[in-house]
Amino acid sequence: MQFWPILGLVADCVKSGPFVIGLFCGNTKPSETNAYLSAFISEMQTLLSTGIMHNNMKYDISLTAVICDTPARAFVKCVKGHAGYHGCDKCTQEGEYVSSRMTFPAINAPKRTNESFRNQSNEEHHVGLCPLTRLTIDMISCFPLDYMHLICLGVMRKLIYLWMRGPLQTRLGRRSIRDLSGRLVLFRDQVPMEFARKPRSLDEIDRWKATELRQFLLYTGPVCLVNVVEDEVYKNFMLLSVGIYILLSPLYCSIFFRFC
Repeated sequence: MQFWPILGLVADCVKSGPFVIGLFCGNTKPSETNAYLSAFISEMQTLLSTGIMHNNMKYDISLTAVICDTPARAFVKCVKGHAGYHGCDKCTQEGEYVSSRMTFPAINAPKRTNESFRNQSNEEHHVGLCPLTRLTIDMISCFPLDYMHLICLGVMRKLIYLWMRGPLQTRLGRRSIRDLSGRLVLFRDQVPMEFARKPRSLDEIDRWKATELRQFLLYTGPVCLVNVVEDEVYKNFMLLSVGIYILLSPLYCSIFFRFC
């Protein structure tokens, strides 16, 4: 059995926590998007038009973001998945199949817009009519990209694989990998309880969770990699680490976003 929940969160409210809006339970994922979202969309349409009355005060409601991981985002938007030739969520470029994976190398491709999405101007991108278009939301900007899969389980894991198993020009020696693993293990007793997991050796990299890769990217990696990798490799890693740190910080993101 598996659950597919629809969760909500009141933005800019300090005391707010996630709450359940809807919950699907079945032996497989929902087979049809409209059936999965129909009750939520009907209720959301009412809230968007009438708002909420509380203590004789009317509060307007707006939907600021729909946050999903990559497969779920393709499912609820009724579009091609990330492995499809027209699977990019933000631009209209056609992907290129390179080394057994789909890539989107263009950096100046035409951007998707709310209007073009609703009109299905790029037919190859769509696999059906998205029920969320019944809501007054921007179908592009209201769907932020999935940081967990793209950065933590994506870029960060690939970097470590390059250092451990990549071509000879990028691969670290056994001694360097052993030293790096030793430093990570030494941090176990120093990591506070606020972190979900304790650092593990690189011998277990195939079983690292997203929170462990995030911890390495933002906290332990900048310290552990000193004098273990070459300066150019370290600077490359730090560009990613500092860039993601800025984007994750509400304060720094508003000040230094142009650096990213």
